[in-house]
Amino acid sequence: MVDTLNLIPDPTSALITTWKQRSVDVLDFSRPAGHAAQVGDLIVLQRENCENADQLSATGPGIGVNHSAPMFLEEGGIASTFAIAQSKINELTVGTYKICMATKSSEFDTDTDFKELAKEITLTETAVSTPHLVVPDSLHLGVDIVVVWNATDGQYMGVSLEGSWLGLYKKGDCAVDSEWQHKCYLVAHELPVGESGGVVRFSQRDYKTAGEYEIRYFRGDTRSGQGQVCSGLRDTGSGTYIHCTLQAAATSSAIHVYGNIETQDDLASVPGLEHVVLV
Repeated sequence: MVDTLNLIPDPTSALITTWKQRSVDVLDFSRPAGHAAQVGDLIVLQRENCENADQLSATGPGIGVNHSAPMFLEEGGIASTFAIAQSKINELTVGTYKICMATKSSEFDTDTDFKELAKEITLTETAVSTPHLVVPDSLHLGVDIVVVWNATDGQYMGVSLEGSWLGLYKKGDCAVDSEWQHKCYLVAHELPVGESGGVVRFSQRDYKTAGEYEIRYFRGDTRSGQGQVCSGLRDTGSGTYIHCTLQAAATSSAIHVYGNIETQDDLASVPGLEHVVLV
């Protein structure tokens, strides 16, 4: 008699394992082919181990600190918008979590139904890379607002993705966390695809009047595209509720637009006006 040992790989070869806290987009258990997870399989994230994974729920005392809520994988063996919201993953604190998986056929009603996968999910405080915006401190009414944008902050390589755009805003407008967040832009400018950086101009017909303005950068690769993120509402207990908002990846410093030279507070901040003397 010859015994044969078959090693079945974990369905994690397509899984992104490091995310910024509250920004988990999709967990992909669809690879490798032939060993992918299936719709209805159950995933739980828990610190340190997978013990008692069958007893975890969305209302337990450790939710958001020690473990996620159970989530059912969607078609194709992935967890996207609804499953991520169902699991409360974006309510978890910073740290590293074990991935505990049970197949649909196991009925996940005992501790032994759950397998601890080899990979882990790590949540960090900051994003790996963020866009960078350079704007003028001040200018006169009628002058173009010239924005130098970079797809990353320079620490990592990166390019603009399809759907990325810049929005011109009055300073501070609609920046609060609500359904109207970031939707009050004066004008939007779509960025070219595949560029590490570039220049965008906003003319007076875009901003129209004197005042304070700012530029916000929106990534094309957010969860729902073009800066929009659909996610679960926080602190809803066992319920799962989805809302969609725009999320800016970067916001520029304030741009002061002056109506005339008499109202210019700081002439030295405007190139070419350092030696102007008013008489």
